[in-house]
Amino acid sequence: MARSNKVFFDANVLFSGIYGGTGAPTRLLDLCVAGTITMIVSRQVIEETVRTLRKKRPEALPSLQTLLFSLTPTVVDDPAGEEVAACLPFVRHQEDSPILAAAIKGRADFLVTGNTRHFQPPPDASIMILSPRELLDRFSR
Repeated sequence: MARSNKVFFDANVLFSGIYGGTGAPTRLLDLCVAGTITMIVSRQVIEETVRTLRKKRPEALPSLQTLLFSLTPTVVDDPAGEEVAACLPFVRHQEDSPILAAAIKGRADFLVTGNTRHFQPPPDASIMILSPRELLDRFSR
């Protein structure tokens, strides 16, 4: 059975895609626009991306707004405490647990992040954790 190509975007990939120019994160956003992949984010990811853009690249905030309105990504509610706690053994840093929990909650096929070493998929979850380049290479085959 073919995968559905549902991709959970970590905030660092979303930020890089909005501001980064022509790299792999931007090309992944192009695949979202083309309908090749379905973007999934959590409220936390959106808030973190907005906060980082405001701080580092405020001129890019309209681009994020346009992207979110045009793509209408699946926005997963932030996971509950027990969902976050269940992911703690599979992350290097405690603050990454809500990201993994939200990706699982959103039934994503992939979690794309610039910090792949921070995550390990739980054995009972069918999610792959890939860098933007690794994910892009999968869609370029």
